[in-house]
Amino acid sequence: MRTRSQFGGFGSLPTLTWNDLKAIQEEIPAVRHAAPYLRTTAQVVSEEQNWTTSVCGTTPEYFEIRSWPMAAGAAFTASDVDTGGKVAVLGRTVVDKLYGPSGIGVLYADYAGYPEYRQLHPPFVHTVSVIDLLLNEGSQAHRYLKHSALARHGTGG
Repeated sequence: MRTRSQFGGFGSLPTLTWNDLKAIQEEIPAVRHAAPYLRTTAQVVSEEQNWTTSVCGTTPEYFEIRSWPMAAGAAFTASDVDTGGKVAVLGRTVVDKLYGPSGIGVLYADYAGYPEYRQLHPPFVHTVSVIDLLLNEGSQAHRYLKHSALARHGTGG
């Protein structure tokens, strides 16, 4: 939540709090979206490459404010923020520097509408990997998948 005229000096701390953000979002009708934004520079590393870049902490509203659609995959969600999910959105330059111009492919599935299964910590979160389903439901995991090879062939119990 910074305008072009609000820059802190080196080593300065943010002056707005999470309560300030909530108040802006809830009490100022003219503000459609507000998002925190904290930026630093860091070295990011893949198995064989590294690259120094800006690393930003924010919330999903930031992408709406900037009108930045995802070229591939999906942005992180409010649930990711609330649960402290370990997610990242990489820009094209970072992907190219870390993985080469051919890039890497990451596919995401939308699990909304799938039946809920037992998870370690409620409330149920749809935006987790299939590994979560396997660890929580074991051999019964196929019962929760819409397009399971096991379900199509009638095997797996």
